[in-house]
Amino acid sequence: MPGKKTTITDIARACGVGVGTVSRAINGKPGVRDEIRRKILQYIEDLGWRSTSIQNRLRLPDQGPTVIFIASVSSLERKYYSELPRMLLERVTVNGFSPVFLYGRCRENLERCLSLRPHAVVVLGVEPFQREAIRQLLANGIRVLSLGESEDMAGPLVSSAHRKAAISAAELLRTAGHQRIGFLGGMGMLKKVDHLDQVHLPRIRAMLEGLRDTHPGFDLAADAVSDCFSDLDNLRRKLKAGRHTAWITSDEKMCGQFLHCAAELGIRIPEDLSLVSFTPELPFYAFAQDVTRFYPNSAAQVEQVMGMLQAEPSTQPALYVADYLFHPGATVRRNTLIAAEERAGR
Repeated sequence: MPGKKTTITDIARACGVGVGTVSRAINGKPGVRDEIRRKILQYIEDLGWRSTSIQNRLRLPDQGPTVIFIASVSSLERKYYSELPRMLLERVTVNGFSPVFLYGRCRENLERCLSLRPHAVVVLGVEPFQREAIRQLLANGIRVLSLGESEDMAGPLVSSAHRKAAISAAELLRTAGHQRIGFLGGMGMLKKVDHLDQVHLPRIRAMLEGLRDTHPGFDLAADAVSDCFSDLDNLRRKLKAGRHTAWITSDEKMCGQFLHCAAELGIRIPEDLSLVSFTPELPFYAFAQDVTRFYPNSAAQVEQVMGMLQAEPSTQPALYVADYLFHPGATVRRNTLIAAEERAGR
């Protein structure tokens, strides 16, 4: 009927699952298949639903200080953030906090926190449109911590060392004898990258800065390729030209697309090309290769967040950078001439 509030039972019925499954999905708990979790969370985000019990849960006297996590479904599906919710839930609970997740309608949920007045608000995957709402919370004495990338920080921000990881990747490939390195990144509709100012994602821009500053031969216009929302013709042309002996991909999706194009063209990895990717996990389909990759140190980011939750609140912009981790994998092959020269010199 008009005005009827959506309940967790309504969501379970609409998604064809049990109430317990919905509860586990919206609270980030295990025991829910990934496809079911995505279906539930996407339904919640489309609906703009928020638990009607949030206010009561925050007032329970036997719970510790409440930490509200704000996240969109899309941010939680990024591999960069896949571990963080689980790890943060475990740590805040062990340390006596009461975690609550609010999915979707991020700006509205941030505004709601003004009246809820939790101990802290943690924003997963901070976006520019959230900036003013975060500043409003900070101005009202509410602790807000953000994770992600932002050029105009509002309060403390925990980020990954994207530029440093790109430098390490370039050095790895140069040590392996590669002189021409290509980069595939999710850069929207860009067909060609002439200037870093054209790249709007801070994470991608930091990677390109690291490559440009570390590898003297790296040229944005010639070596940086956008996936153009999965229009990979430009990448195919670069691969067919064969001028690059190594490639770096910006994330799991780009890695998967690169491997797909390479397989289409009969290019062997690492025999014909070396590959490094920035992703914590392998692409989600049947490529058995163990990709050499750099990925964010989720444990270090959790430690940063926990330290700020337990310290005096800060309202000033401050950047906390967590280093990347490295998985050697099996997709970087040393140049045969370099290797032969090394053997001859022993």
